[in-house]
Amino acid sequence: MKFTISLSTTRWAKSVFSFGLLVLCSTAAMAADSDGDGMDDTVDPDPYSHDNFSTYNGILWGPGDGAIGDNDNDSILNYYDSTPYPDSDGDGLYDYSDGILFITDPAPNDSTNYSSTNGIAWYGDLFGDADGDLSLNFYDALPYDADNDGFDDSSDPFPNDYTNYSSINNTGWYSDVLGNADLDSLLNWEDPNPYDYDY
Repeated sequence: MKFTISLSTTRWAKSVFSFGLLVLCSTAAMAADSDGDGMDDTVDPDPYSHDNFSTYNGILWGPGDGAIGDNDNDSILNYYDSTPYPDSDGDGLYDYSDGILFITDPAPNDSTNYSSTNGIAWYGDLFGDADGDLSLNFYDALPYDADNDGFDDSSDPFPNDYTNYSSINNTGWYSDVLGNADLDSLLNWEDPNPYDYDY
């Protein structure tokens, strides 16, 4: 048995193969999404990172088209914008957020970020935690109360001990540390005999 392929059949097969390869390559180039974030590589500012973390503003834009949006309408794409959200008072904190990525500016029209809770103008440190008690400065009634015992550190004789233990009289005074149990001239924490009036 003899098998023959005509020249015309071979040319036709090559043409079909070449056309199919061209279509396949063109489609792949048009729809390339290397990181699987839903954005074509040609518009994706970080085509090899699904998270789309921006070094311009420190925001993790995630999948979707948030990175190529323009939230503050300044003609700079969010990914490249150092301040992608409105900041009407110019304090470096965004006026609003989606509740997930950002902390909302509690005083969007006050660049000093004055807190009526504690009477302090926090400026850029309103979301800090000055006393390490896990309460943000702006909302903390006593922002300088490291042991969270209700006494400001400046008046607390034991600012890092919420029991307010006094080694002078071996007593944990808690909230009565600045009291005067025997009504003498010494406060409880400094009185060697806190229940005897000292003459």
